Amino acid sequence: MAYNKKAVLEGNTEAIRVILRLEKERREATEAEKVLLRGYQGFGGLKCVLNRCDNPDDLRYWSASEQNLFAPTQRLKQMIYRDAVDANTAKRYWESIKASVLTSFYTDTRIVSAIADALSATDVQVRRCLDPSAGMGAFTETFAKSAGMVDAMEKDLLTARITQALHPYGKDNIFVRQEPFEAIGELEGKDKYDLITSNIPFGDFMVYDRSYSKGENILKRESTRTIHNYFFVKGLDTIKEGGLLAFITSQGVLDSPKNEAIRRYLMQNSRLISAIRLPSGMFSENAGTDVGSDLIVLQKQSGKEIGEGIEQQFVQTASVPKGDGFSIAFNHNSLFEGEWKDISHRTIATDRQMGTDPYGKPAWEYTFDGSIEDMADSLRTQLSLEVEQRFDRKLYETGIPMTEEEWQVHVDKMVQKVQENIKTEGIPQEQEIKDKEEKKEDKENEKEEENAYNLMPDSTKKQLPKLYATEKQLIGDRIAYARYFFPMGAYTAYMLEYDPKERIGFGAVTMGYGWELGYMSLKEMEEVKVKGLGIERDLYFKPTKLHEIAELEEIVRGQYTKEPIIEEGKDESRQEVLRPVQEGTQPQENIEEGNKIVGDEARDGARDEAETKKEAQAAQVLPTIEPENEPAPEGVPVITLQRQYEQESREIRTDVEAPREMNGQTVFFDEDHHPIMDSTIETETTEQL
Repeated sequence: MAYNKKAVLEGNTEAIRVILRLEKERREATEAEKVLLRGYQGFGGLKCVLNRCDNPDDLRYWSASEQNLFAPTQRLKQMIYRDAVDANTAKRYWESIKASVLTSFYTDTRIVSAIADALSATDVQVRRCLDPSAGMGAFTETFAKSAGMVDAMEKDLLTARITQALHPYGKDNIFVRQEPFEAIGELEGKDKYDLITSNIPFGDFMVYDRSYSKGENILKRESTRTIHNYFFVKGLDTIKEGGLLAFITSQGVLDSPKNEAIRRYLMQNSRLISAIRLPSGMFSENAGTDVGSDLIVLQKQSGKEIGEGIEQQFVQTASVPKGDGFSIAFNHNSLFEGEWKDISHRTIATDRQMGTDPYGKPAWEYTFDGSIEDMADSLRTQLSLEVEQRFDRKLYETGIPMTEEEWQVHVDKMVQKVQENIKTEGIPQEQEIKDKEEKKEDKENEKEEENAYNLMPDSTKKQLPKLYATEKQLIGDRIAYARYFFPMGAYTAYMLEYDPKERIGFGAVTMGYGWELGYMSLKEMEEVKVKGLGIERDLYFKPTKLHEIAELEEIVRGQYTKEPIIEEGKDESRQEVLRPVQEGTQPQENIEEGNKIVGDEARDGARDEAETKKEAQAAQVLPTIEPENEPAPEGVPVITLQRQYEQESREIRTDVEAPREMNGQTVFFDEDHHPIMDSTIETETTEQL
């Protein structure tokens, strides 16, 4: 689902409303309130909060694309200043919101779970874990399941308050501190962490860490100039020897030539476990940003030499030339230099192409063809493999790295394990692979179909005709492929045609007071939200012809292809006579003597017209069954089909509708436009005329 600014803003407002209430009432959150708190997604994609919104006239300062956010932003600010415990707290909250616009981007928990699963494959005990930029606690909560204790630090005041409300002090193994990472200070050996992990902030923001800024180490002093570099250097200082660091960070750490000194320092003080490039726009659904990101995993080993191969590449960058072959378009890390087939295993992407970064500068765009679950599975597999290959268990447990001989034993065990897997599992056959892919696709389709707020799943999109493709059909014969409704109102719609490029559909729509045929925008439908509810897709609706949908009778008005009646007689030259049944007509009485309608065959005739014609060609003439003429008992009225369908005579109204020639007969109409084909009436009328 795309990032919806208005929905995120409203969800954030509800979470802040709960926090303000809890602070006034001085109590812990209920389970229902925790659900609302977890709906908080931060303001990383909501720059609208930086605009003026105090007076209605301030709307003129807003861009046209964000003017729909003016009213909810104004309500949010008014609520904070009205319901906060005091004016100073209100001011601090509003300043906190504005300050978080450039740094508050939260990670999908499925991605975090993939990282946690891969690191847990080391099968080592994590006693203490640190999340230095906790946000809403995606890393904190995920790693708390396997760690003994997790310390979570969060600089943003409002986000920290929400996370603290979700994890009250002393109620679980998570301890939330409303402090920036630099406030952690210098730790003694026994206090250092086994693991530090987070989605760290990025940007050219200076960090004030007195021990670094006033210290003698030049590189540490320089690291304070950019927040992402600082987090890596400080992160190594907070973990024990052999401990693990796993950060999601911007691509600038690896790609910028200015950061070579930082990368060299990292390789001189840690082992490179993994450096995986993540797809562009991975955070677009949660934070509305397309910034490129990397996952970097290090194992602390102080004072080591830079290893050959990937560690040397980690330090270096390479230039990508422009089309002229002379000037430089941009730089990227040497780990990603080369043909796609040679470097694709170092990314969680299915393709890359030349494009631009969020700032409009040339850059590689890494794309992933699949769902977020597929992305997480790919990351889990790739990271698990690299952790198994490069993690030094001895270094983690004792602080002493393995020797070359011990590494060779480790490598031999891995090779043996791979060979055993091949022997026991065998190479998957083509059919097995195909079956797995089909099951995976079916599972995705089922998941997609079950989401009522996914208004246009791929399975429905594939069925829908393009716009105007069915306009020549009778309205009742056209097919509705999807039904939409709004739980908070009378809005209902049936989709008949669809333009996937413009996301515009055509169909039948009602607001509760009559049906109309018209166009509908899926984008506008998705933006409808009232009390958290939006327009939904009917999960149980199947493609149906309009004349079969009772509530659409007023727009169908009998305009559809009627089912044929099959007649069979003695005359082999006309084995079957197919006549369209006109609405409101009487049964034919001029069928040749001896012809009978066989009941079972007539009922079986209710099928598609094309199918009926094929069967009619192969049908055999059934022998005529002569009924026994047995008189009815005295006093019992005789009921015949003719008597059963007799109606009062109707007046022909040529002034309402002119007569027509149909199947060799002149057909007249009454005042309700019903056809009259009685031969006697026809003769009398002709004489009158």
